[in-house]
Amino acid sequence: MKKGKIFRAVCLLLCIASLSLLAAACGGNNGGGATTTANGTGAMTTAGSTSLASTTLPPTTLPPTTPFPTADPSLPYFQQMDFMMAQFGFQGGTPLFDMTDETTLLGKFGKSGNVTVSDVDLTGENVPFQVAKLLTVTGTATDFWTDSYSKGFSSTDPLTAGDIYAGCVWIKDGGGGDPSLNPAQAYLAVKTATDNYGSEGSFTINPMMANEDGTWKQVWFYGEVAVDETKASNATLNLFVGYGPQDVEIGGLYIMLYPANDANYTAEANMPYSF
Repeated sequence: MKKGKIFRAVCLLLCIASLSLLAAACGGNNGGGATTTANGTGAMTTAGSTSLASTTLPPTTLPPTTPFPTADPSLPYFQQMDFMMAQFGFQGGTPLFDMTDETTLLGKFGKSGNVTVSDVDLTGENVPFQVAKLLTVTGTATDFWTDSYSKGFSSTDPLTAGDIYAGCVWIKDGGGGDPSLNPAQAYLAVKTATDNYGSEGSFTINPMMANEDGTWKQVWFYGEVAVDETKASNATLNLFVGYGPQDVEIGGLYIMLYPANDANYTAEANMPYSF
């Protein structure tokens, strides 16, 4: 009798122990699954779910855009251009004209062929320069270079083949002439008697085309000196406009001479010149 009671008591204890173990194994489940650590990192996951560890978004693959600073518009025009050329990275420049007064500079340009020159009223125009000229071409030339607006360089410094011409000019269609020729255009060239006026400075922007909507267009340019000269004043800067009857407005002319070196070659590539 005692053995039976003892046997029942042992079975009851074993049953209670088994139930306790089962409850412990299932405890905290509540239908959501047991919690574990992911890959030994300590980041908590839920069974059957993705990691709850926080992630960092990768940086954008687009590089930042850093435009060149613009010059102070209160400065005289030529000083604004000096600032911009320095921003591009040009070093050691020499002015090829006396660029202290816009009126004096453009007033010393001469004309040839079927070209007449008059002043442009810049009232209300949103441009940084103060002086512009209207080149009216009244006929059709056999060769476009016979109708020109030109001036010899003022500098007496030598020109060395391979050195760099760089600068800018503004061009606008004046609205007259043969409508089929619009927009107005001009060809920029350096000429010298040393090679029978064959040098053109290998400029990057020829021919320059004005905007079709009649607004001013700034054209940055560069080129290389083609032949040695004992002094720059032996050479002439020319704007050839003999493409037929047209009105070409020109302003903001600026040109410098820079030595051929790596810094100035890099600066060439920085220029936002346009065709």
